Amino acid sequence: MSGFFLVQTLGGRLNPAVLEINRGDTVIWLASDQPCNIYFAEGTPVKLACVSPTRFRLNEDGAYTSGIIPPGGTASLCFVEPGTYEYVMFVRGEAGGQVGPRMGIPIGRIIVK
Repeated sequence: MSGFFLVQTLGGRLNPAVLEINRGDTVIWLASDQPCNIYFAEGTPVKLACVSPTRFRLNEDGAYTSGIIPPGGTASLCFVEPGTYEYVMFVRGEAGGQVGPRMGIPIGRIIVK
């Protein structure tokens, strides 16, 4: 049986930052206070997902990246391949610019069993 897991973005942080799930489970990111993007770039990119990811698309490298998640909005992705997936969250600034950690420093990790 597949499950759903919530990751809340609040104050530029993720809660929880590390999540262990099973294949077929869906992770939902909730942007509580600021618009943000989720970007799977480091390590193993997410290249395969269950049906109909919400606010995620395949980028030019063939890995899933979210569009802008507005305050109070969500994005979701169902994981089908086992592995450890690290990602970065970029917070969108007042003028539309991105503010986030240095590239290469993942701030979130999803472990799929």
